[in-house]
Amino acid sequence: MSQLVSTVLVTALAFSFAACGERSDDTSTGIADSKSQGSKLDKAGGPGSAVESEVERETKPEVSDADKIALVEAHNALAFDLYHYIRQSPDGAGKNMFFSTTSISLALSMSYVGAVGRTASQMAQALHFTIPRERLFPAYNWFDLELEKRAAKACEIAQERTNEGDPEPKPEDFRLHIVNSLWGEETVPFEKPFLDTLRRHYGAGVNLGDFVNRPDAQRLRINAWVSDETQERIQDLLPAGSVGAATRLVLVNAIHLKLPWEIPFVTADEGNFACEDETTKTVPYMAVQRRMGYLEDDAVQVVKVPLLGGDVSVIIALPTRAGLANLEAGLSSESFRTMVSSMQMEQVQLTMPKFEFTSGSIALKEAFQSFGMQLPFSDAADFSGISKSVDVMLDDIYHKAMVAVDERGVEAAAATGAVVQVTSLPREPVIMKVDRPFFLALYDEPTGALLFAGHIMEP
Repeated sequence: MSQLVSTVLVTALAFSFAACGERSDDTSTGIADSKSQGSKLDKAGGPGSAVESEVERETKPEVSDADKIALVEAHNALAFDLYHYIRQSPDGAGKNMFFSTTSISLALSMSYVGAVGRTASQMAQALHFTIPRERLFPAYNWFDLELEKRAAKACEIAQERTNEGDPEPKPEDFRLHIVNSLWGEETVPFEKPFLDTLRRHYGAGVNLGDFVNRPDAQRLRINAWVSDETQERIQDLLPAGSVGAATRLVLVNAIHLKLPWEIPFVTADEGNFACEDETTKTVPYMAVQRRMGYLEDDAVQVVKVPLLGGDVSVIIALPTRAGLANLEAGLSSESFRTMVSSMQMEQVQLTMPKFEFTSGSIALKEAFQSFGMQLPFSDAADFSGISKSVDVMLDDIYHKAMVAVDERGVEAAAATGAVVQVTSLPREPVIMKVDRPFFLALYDEPTGALLFAGHIMEP
């Protein structure tokens, strides 16, 4: 399949051995009735073995509409906390930036399974959790399973649109792939409720290895797994030195999205792109004209371009000549929700650049400390829900992303490009040329979740 929109986001959390610090005097527990029922393989299991719960993944979690809304609201609030932090950091200021709150939130929620007392309270506040944990983890399971449906629907539509004699679209070329994994020190006895929750709601077990004596070998194992799960789009997630002899657990989430446009773009002439430093760069453009969600005021033009299936859209916000920084300063989960709900269907002639880039591995420890998560990164952290035998703390959070956008698509999707439904005399199309730095997001329509966000400073 020719690639139209491809995004890969990976998040890893590293837990290290903690000196025996004084834990919170808050006696509330992160895992109810967490008896000392640790699980570990005997020495015969050895590196490369796995330990997981015997429970099955819950494939139809019962989650109320109120809890679904609360989870998405927490997710989007965290998205803009991260957006504002990263855009002003060396990883985002003046350069292309792209990240996935979905990946980060899923990875952190797995660590929250084992958090206890004030450690759990600080994490809940930073992550905007408002529902109790016995309902939170099923809600994450629902969210994960819901997103997994998007690619199958798009593939089915592409197959229905295939003309006789055209190659049949292949399911493996349509992806919104979400996968979780844990990598643990082989001598650590992990708590049974922790393993049960991970298996039931995240479909994950713990891959065991010798972190004490061979930490870099485990880092390379994890990086190889990430590369395989993302079709080799993310390499070297964990940089040298990020895993050491004190590491006891690494939690990893990977998301790989690859979907074609609902209606493909066509190649346009090369043109100038005005960069923030007042220089211009000649870049390749692509164009499409169709009805889509559109909003315009004195400060910004916003367009919502659907991907095949209509469930996931690319939202582009192009600021006025006042600049991207002014637009970004006003972004929040509330303003974004208002922006999306205010869009009206318009005939839009959209011209935008093609681009592809891969970020470096971003360390997010300082970001979450600034959000109020001080205790989880300290010797006083209480993750006894993970293991009662070993004191651990969060060491760092690593995130890496790539995004590629171009005009091409499967031939079945291209067959719909000329289909235009006219219900009245057409109005002149709105003109939108994305020729200066812009805000970019991938938005899940059914849930209202902001899956990915960033800004493009230079295609």
